[in-house]
Amino acid sequence: MSAVSNGDNSFDVSITIETDPSPAYEGSAGTFLLTVENAGPGTAPGKFAGTDAIPIVDAGAYVVISESTREGPTGGPFAPCTLITAQSRGGAVAFGFYVPELEAKQTLSCEYSFEVLSGLNPEFQLTVFLEHQDDINPSNNRVLVPFGGLEPYPVPAVDIVGLSSLVLMLLGASLLIRGRPRLAIRG
Repeated sequence: MSAVSNGDNSFDVSITIETDPSPAYEGSAGTFLLTVENAGPGTAPGKFAGTDAIPIVDAGAYVVISESTREGPTGGPFAPCTLITAQSRGGAVAFGFYVPELEAKQTLSCEYSFEVLSGLNPEFQLTVFLEHQDDINPSNNRVLVPFGGLEPYPVPAVDIVGLSSLVLMLLGASLLIRGRPRLAIRG
C-alpha cells in the first residue's frame, strides 16, 4: 500500500489492543483495552473502529464485549468509546468502537469488559480495525487479538535424576530378594 498525503492535514492513526488475561481462554472474563493514537501532524476525523464478524451459537457470541471506562477527548455525535453491537441474521455479531476527532499527538483509551463463553469454539483471532481513507500509514490500523481455545494444563515436571536413583534401588532390592536361597521346611 502506498502512503497518502493530505497536505498539512495528513495524519497517522494507530491502534493497539491489550487483553487481560492474554490470551483469553474459553470461559475467562477480563478487560479489553483499545488505545488509539494520532501521530499527526494533522487532525484525524472521528471514526468507528470495528471488528470482524464473530460467529453466534444458541448461547450467544463466542466473545461478549461490554462498555467499561473511557479516557480521552470528548465531542462528536457519540460519546468517545461508545460500543455498538451489530448482529446479522446470518448468525454473526460485530462490535464498533467510536473514536472521536483526534488532534496530533492525542491518544484515546477505551476499556471494555469481555467474556469468552465456555464450550463454544476452539481458538480464534478477532481482527480489530480502524480505517481512515486519508491515513498516511494504514499498516498500523489492524490488530489481531487471540481469543478462545481451551486453557492448556501444565504438564508436571518429573525429576529424572531422582527417578533413576529410585528405579536402581528398587531393581537392586529385587535382585537381592530373588538371589537368596529359600529355606524349605519339610515335616
